[in-house]
Amino acid sequence: MFSAKIREKSIGKMRSMRLLTVLLVPVIGLILGAPAAQVWAQGVIDEAEVFFEFNSTDLDLGFDIFLDASPWVLLRVSGPSRPPGGPDEVYFEVTTGSGLFDKGNTEISTESAEPPFGPDCLVEDECTEQEILDAIDAFQDNFFPEGTYTFYVEFEDTTDATTTAELSHDLPAAPHIRRPKEEQKLNKAKTIKWTDTSVEGDEEIIGYEVVAEMVVGVDEQEYKNTATLPYGATKLTIPPQFMKVAKRAKKQGELVEFKVEIVARGDNLNKTITERPVFEMEEDEGEEEEEE
Repeated sequence: MFSAKIREKSIGKMRSMRLLTVLLVPVIGLILGAPAAQVWAQGVIDEAEVFFEFNSTDLDLGFDIFLDASPWVLLRVSGPSRPPGGPDEVYFEVTTGSGLFDKGNTEISTESAEPPFGPDCLVEDECTEQEILDAIDAFQDNFFPEGTYTFYVEFEDTTDATTTAELSHDLPAAPHIRRPKEEQKLNKAKTIKWTDTSVEGDEEIIGYEVVAEMVVGVDEQEYKNTATLPYGATKLTIPPQFMKVAKRAKKQGELVEFKVEIVARGDNLNKTITERPVFEMEEDEGEEEEEE
């Protein structure tokens, strides 16, 4: 028979071993990369936005809605009436179904169709400034008034929540692209430079999105290199790996298009885009590229 002292030591060791096992199990799981169940916060709206996106080069103007939230099954966005003075109207509503109803959706982004700028006003160079301003005003006033838009969300866990977002008609000034220049050789287009054209009274710009985009092959696959920069930035160098792919595709006759764009985002979340085409197959086919 064991003495009381020995039994006490043995029991103490067993307790220590059990405690060590409890502590080691999650540690071993982490070391082995054991998958952890994803836990979503319930009933939370993380982001809700309404804004305009205007492409000043192609004259595309759209009204955008964006939501990021806990798994949800219904979204309804309502806003000021048209004409003003009446009750709020529903601008967008979507209900998930089937597997999306069971699991819930988390993000959604949608954009309206663009307004016509007129039969003789299809690109910026063919339009007067007043024609552009009149078309923008008509689109905003007639379809998407300024004011407060309400997001109502029903979540997968049967709870619901609301939040609001403000819509402004003020668009940030279009950035001016200094480089690459018009018809610049592809291998000289690796540096993008731009300037802010804002004047006093314009919407404050809080940042830029800088995009280099190529379209490759008969199936016209799109590839993008995107950088988000704060206001004050005026220059970006495209990664050499991206440019190498573009130049190889051009050499093989597979590059359909290469362009850059600068997106200015205002403090009110509205966006204005300026594009600069660098290469288009129809125009540049057969042209020999300079060696770097």
